[in-house]
Amino acid sequence: MGERIRDERERLGLSQAALAPKLSVTRMTQVNYETGKRSPDGGYLSAFGAIGADIGYVLFGERSNPNNLYRLASARVLPLVADRAGIDKDALFGILDIAAQDEANAWGGGASSQAFFQNDDKLRELVLAMFEDGKLLGQVFVKVQKTMHDSETGLPVTKLVNVVLALYQAFKESGKIDKKTIDMAIKVAR
Repeated sequence: MGERIRDERERLGLSQAALAPKLSVTRMTQVNYETGKRSPDGGYLSAFGAIGADIGYVLFGERSNPNNLYRLASARVLPLVADRAGIDKDALFGILDIAAQDEANAWGGGASSQAFFQNDDKLRELVLAMFEDGKLLGQVFVKVQKTMHDSETGLPVTKLVNVVLALYQAFKESGKIDKKTIDMAIKVAR
């Protein structure tokens, strides 16, 4: 992070001595941030952003652009929309994540440079499930993602959609999630 703080300071055309008072820190604190001896707090980062620094770059090493700013804005707005519409936010974000992976695959020209959701049947099934029992679908998404993360497993979009829909159908009657069933479904899908 220190190097990225320095990069942004230099991009803004400021010396350490000129930047430090603008951010309410001493020059030595600025030096410590840039050398990685200390990490800045939220107040510093907010003030740095207010004078034009790309805080997304400082924090994550990725320059801000319309695509990642859209993701950040969506993450802030969509929970409010989901709440107002009575939609489970985990289900909504799960569907959006799958659709985004599918678009990335289609645009990336991978093994199949065609979107899985081209005919939208599976996407439609996910959306219908969200309106049928969004809370359950949201729980399925969360548990599947956690299980895949914990086991360092990834699934192609086609398999992930099928696993989520099959688990949703399996748990719909009882309304309860079973971790063993999720583990087994992911293992079989690999």
